[in-house]
Amino acid sequence: MPDRHRFWWRKLPHLEVTGSTYFITWSLRPNVPPLNPKERKLVLESCLFWHQRRWAVHALVVMPTHVHVLATPLQETHGETAKLEEVMHSMKSYTAHRINEFRGRKGSLWLEEYRDEMIRDGAKMEEVYNYIWENPVKDGLAESAEEYPFFWVDEEFLK
Repeated sequence: MPDRHRFWWRKLPHLEVTGSTYFITWSLRPNVPPLNPKERKLVLESCLFWHQRRWAVHALVVMPTHVHVLATPLQETHGETAKLEEVMHSMKSYTAHRINEFRGRKGSLWLEEYRDEMIRDGAKMEEVYNYIWENPVKDGLAESAEEYPFFWVDEEFLK
């Protein structure tokens, strides 16, 4: 399959439906060194900064080379739902700026989202949550997600 068709499903949130939940993944650009623990903490905190402001984060994990987030854009006070693309842009711009400061470099840090999928049912929600939860273990970074300091889950989501 030619590369130009490889990402035909990118930018799915342009189909945003109020109250829908999305699974979003983005990664570092090629040739950008992996995130160290301090940088992963910064990305985790940045994702959570928007929690209950512009989106409800249900689960997220920040890996050395990529990030997975399960989230629902929230309705803002003026009646419109936060645009997922705007939240992502703000978060990625902020973290790129801060990480580049730490590293003493300039330039682009993140690729565009390479996965953004609307969750359409409970089975898919469970599948995505399990995938996020298993990531640190599969990559050998922790014995369990609970032990991995860059994993977060909303306890209400688990009920």
